[in-house]
Amino acid sequence: RKRLQGGARAMAHEDAVALHHRQLEHEAEEACRMAAEDDASRRAAEARAVSEWAASVERSKRELREERQRVLRELQAMEAEDSLGARQREVQRARDSDEAKRRAEEAARWGAGDGARGCSRATPSTIGA
Repeated sequence: RKRLQGGARAMAHEDAVALHHRQLEHEAEEACRMAAEDDASRRAAEARAVSEWAASVERSKRELREERQRVLRELQAMEAEDSLGARQREVQRARDSDEAKRRAEEAARWGAGDGARGCSRATPSTIGA
């Protein structure tokens, strides 16, 4: 009987040790699973952060391209205004020059005509006299 009790105790001890080992294995597996989930979660978070950063870089590139195009359009508009202003000044100078030539020719004609006829130029004092 003592033998049976000793054998039962030994079996119970072996069962307790086996149960403890299974619990340790289960805890180790759970720890590995949690570590893997944490690692996967961390990697996913890193991937999201990289993706958000890449999207931000692309947005910045697009905004810079748009800003560059806006500035170029403004520069082209200012150059066109400058060119138009220069052309208008050139046309005005030509008109002024033509007007000055016309007046000079007219003055020369009046002066030449007066001299040819021997008349003096009309002045307010000679008109009323």
